[in-house]
Amino acid sequence: MENEVTIRIGGESGEGTISGGDILALAAARWGYHVYTFRTFPAEILGGPCLFQVRISDRPVKSMGDSADVLICLNQEAYERNIGELRHGGVLIYDPSDFTPDTGDCITYAIPFNEIARKEVQLFQTKNMVMLGAISGLFGPPLEAIVQVVQSRLAKSRKSNSTLMEKNMLALEIAKKYVTPQLSWRGWPKNCHRLVAHSCRRRMR
Repeated sequence: MENEVTIRIGGESGEGTISGGDILALAAARWGYHVYTFRTFPAEILGGPCLFQVRISDRPVKSMGDSADVLICLNQEAYERNIGELRHGGVLIYDPSDFTPDTGDCITYAIPFNEIARKEVQLFQTKNMVMLGAISGLFGPPLEAIVQVVQSRLAKSRKSNSTLMEKNMLALEIAKKYVTPQLSWRGWPKNCHRLVAHSCRRRMR
């Protein structure tokens, strides 16, 4: 049986939308999956909407896919721009401090990205790490795959330091723990859980 999920992340330039998507795609590839990515950048020099979409499959993929199984909106504008691309019965993840969506027929997960980054991690720049921790907890890839990519990237960055590394790791862990209770009473999102279950049987490349 094919294991596949298409995840779209919508946000603002400067929120870590693109870098977070890159990390997700690399982590999935390290865990043995095929990935196909698509991204858009804002026309503005500073700020503006952007998106990252990754299609993850246990078989070779040659296109970005027709629609998203999972839509992650880091702000209301991202929701308004991209909700039409979420398939019927798909999963919508959003920050309840930014907006309240019209849920329709999709499964929703309200995750306070901003609050976790600001209050619990105490570094707003880790917002995309909070997002990645939540994705790992809900769908995969396993957190250790994401951690390896983050550590590798930070090790090569001129801005890297021990405090920044610790904050990023903390954001990933807190977010994954936050979503775990939601799974216990909701169950796995339809058509998305198979990727996680299957990845547990794969070896890292």
